[in-house]
Amino acid sequence: MKGSAFGTRFYSQHMLHGYIVDFWAPARKLVIEVDGARHRSRKEQDSQRDQVLHAHGVEVLRFPAQLMYADLNFVLDRIREKLSL
Repeated sequence: MKGSAFGTRFYSQHMLHGYIVDFWAPARKLVIEVDGARHRSRKEQDSQRDQVLHAHGVEVLRFPAQLMYADLNFVLDRIREKLSL
């Protein structure tokens, strides 16, 4: 996702407001998070993290890692939809 495949530049593993985010599109103030198995036990921490990012005007889209493998086109379509708004 790094680069401009969606018409906007994404940076991977970027430090943002004290957190390392998976993918960051600064022009759109959009973060994409891919949640692996460890996130099942981190729901509260992830929620707090999302609140901090939202307080800075950043929108967060989260996708389970298994969905990325099972239906990548679905995930990419959701991201395209968000970017087209």
